Amino acid sequence: MSLTLTQDFEYQLKKLAVSCESIENDDAKTKNYTGLANYNVFKIALKYITPFIKYYQNTVLSPSDQVLLTLAKLSLNLDYKDLRYRFSISPYPVSTYFKNTLYIMCLRLKNFVFWPDRDILKKTMQNSLKEFFHGNTTGIIDFERMWV
Repeated sequence: MSLTLTQDFEYQLKKLAVSCESIENDDAKTKNYTGLANYNVFKIALKYITPFIKYYQNTVLSPSDQVLLTLAKLSLNLDYKDLRYRFSISPYPVSTYFKNTLYIMCLRLKNFVFWPDRDILKKTMQNSLKEFFHGNTTGIIDFERMWV
């Protein structure tokens, strides 16, 4: 009987933990944890990133879950302790996963960021912003989900 209780407990813990498996085909959870529109967009991003994440035998999280952890940190501004509990891992690897994955994401996804020339930015900027910033603005970053 104790084996059944143990299995049930492990199942309940697994249900609570955040993982690619737990957000699969759930667009609301995917958007919440990654900031991406849906699970399919997340899968596409994984194809560009995961082949470059080193995976060792003692690695606790899969490369896909490491990407999810990184996007959750960026999207929700979660601290490492929170991520540790959400992903059911020990404290040490959280920061390592985040830093390594972020570095790979920067290398692999930088070509997807389009930054127009300054002349185009000035021509397309709203008049109210031109007046407020006196034409000295290059871009406005959306901090909707970031807390300072």
